[in-house]
Amino acid sequence: MTKKRLLKPSDFDYKQGLQDSSNMIDKKRVFIPGKITAYLFCIVLVIVLIAGLVTTPFSSIFNASSEIVVFKLGYPLVFFELSTLSVNALPLKFGEMIVDLFLYFILAYVIELFIQMVILIASSNRNTQKTENNKRDSQRLEIMKNAKKAYDYYTQQGVAKEKLVSLFKEKGWTEQDIDIMSQLK
Repeated sequence: MTKKRLLKPSDFDYKQGLQDSSNMIDKKRVFIPGKITAYLFCIVLVIVLIAGLVTTPFSSIFNASSEIVVFKLGYPLVFFELSTLSVNALPLKFGEMIVDLFLYFILAYVIELFIQMVILIASSNRNTQKTENNKRDSQRLEIMKNAKKAYDYYTQQGVAKEKLVSLFKEKGWTEQDIDIMSQLK
């Protein structure tokens, strides 16, 4: 019968676990509403409020005329309607308000998804450029190593360094490349 060893909190590397989980969340959280959705939702609400204020005929309110003045708020459904005709009626319509708020949330969520997709595409393009640059650098380093082997071989065979430099220049190498290659180990 083997005895099970109890794990202590000191057995875990919490910092590494948090870093790993944060990297996983960043890649998989594309479809989770975040702070941007909340901000966009508030912006949409403010825009609807401003639109309601703009469409209200304030001139007839201040003239004290007998016209019927109606303040409507909400798009596409009016969920708040305040009228001079029906002062005692409840201005808030809960069904329309729920539908409108749901539509505003969906709109904010779709905008956030669009923003995240643009960011994701931009970062993937940046990553592919980095990998291409890394491939190019690794290929250049490999060429430099092979050239260093050839350079060392010909110097051991007794070929003058000036002649080797001129051979490399004939092949399209620059002075800087030759200096870097000659300093490799």
